Amino acid sequence: MVLFDRVIPAEFSRVGSAGNLPIIPPPTAEFSIMRPFNIPESVFKATLEPRFPITAALLYVVVVGALNKYNRLRDAKPWPISKRPWFSKFVIMHNSLLAVYSAWTFCGMVGVLRRTLVSPGGAAGLSATYDSLCRIHGPAGLGRSIYFDETLGRWTSVDAEVSFAAMNGTYPLSMPSGRIWSEGMAYYGWLFYVSKLYEFLDTFIILAKGKESSFLQIYHHSGVLVGTWLGYRVMASPAWILVLFNSFVHSLMYTYYVSRGISIRVPIAIKQSLTLLQIVQFVVGGVFGVIHFFIEFDNPTIAAMTKLYGDDDDASPSIMSAEARQPCMISSTERLTAALGIVSLIPLTWLFVMFFISNYLKNHPRKVEFQKNRISSMKKDS
Repeated sequence: MVLFDRVIPAEFSRVGSAGNLPIIPPPTAEFSIMRPFNIPESVFKATLEPRFPITAALLYVVVVGALNKYNRLRDAKPWPISKRPWFSKFVIMHNSLLAVYSAWTFCGMVGVLRRTLVSPGGAAGLSATYDSLCRIHGPAGLGRSIYFDETLGRWTSVDAEVSFAAMNGTYPLSMPSGRIWSEGMAYYGWLFYVSKLYEFLDTFIILAKGKESSFLQIYHHSGVLVGTWLGYRVMASPAWILVLFNSFVHSLMYTYYVSRGISIRVPIAIKQSLTLLQIVQFVVGGVFGVIHFFIEFDNPTIAAMTKLYGDDDDASPSIMSAEARQPCMISSTERLTAALGIVSLIPLTWLFVMFFISNYLKNHPRKVEFQKNRISSMKKDS
């Protein structure tokens, strides 16, 4: 109930929609290893329309459901395409691409945090640290961030100087960078979201081998696509957690798949550890998300004032400063997005835990066979 009250307090009873938030043009930069290409604006905007991820997810669920039924009718017989010589090479290339991409994204996000995260050991203490994590837009510096005001329908800031730069109500692209979004989350986050569409191939590779796609996989792939879209579209401050954690786990997971594809024997303990790591990822990510609802910090507010007395020619600007206690997430849309993300992790975590128990802790066929061989060996020795 406490979390619910913080998600939808009285002043946020009318929750805004992502459609009210203007789409910020895709970031551009010179070529580098960490920025190999710029995102075409037409593609960028098309993929951020709600119908794109929702349609893709629904099609995925329907098609996979139909192909699951098809495989059952064929008694799990592999498709002819899976027996072609190039198929196994394609699978290795697919997994290698995702392994390299995931590691690249993780390194990129580590760089983003290295450039933007403020140490709590500074003069402003934890407030500066919270500010650097919760306020992901605008120039660096406590109190100098910008945010989208849902009531006014425009970008603004508590800092008079920064607010003046955003007076036209649009996102000030020329503003100095220094926060998570402009330092890389805008780029890596979009690619991360689109990569979830490419990961649908994981399922079709399994189906081509005559196997069925589990409910866990269907829920995971379709849900993550929509979830990453929403987190990126709303530009929710906790979204960096998903990109950072998931890219790290996937870099290891797809490396494991590559190893299996090239016939490298990998201990079962490694597979178990990867499943546990995925579960830990969901739990830690969910906890981090919940913490965002309870973070409050002192944010200096600076307002420009004009001298009230004297002739107009004598009037001069002055500055009034104060401190305000602010929550980590300001907008109702951001709060709702974070809450939906946390709630969606509950069944996903449960499904992964059940998978781990049924495959590694119960009388799994491999485990039973190992135990039988061990007993047989002991009898021979005796």
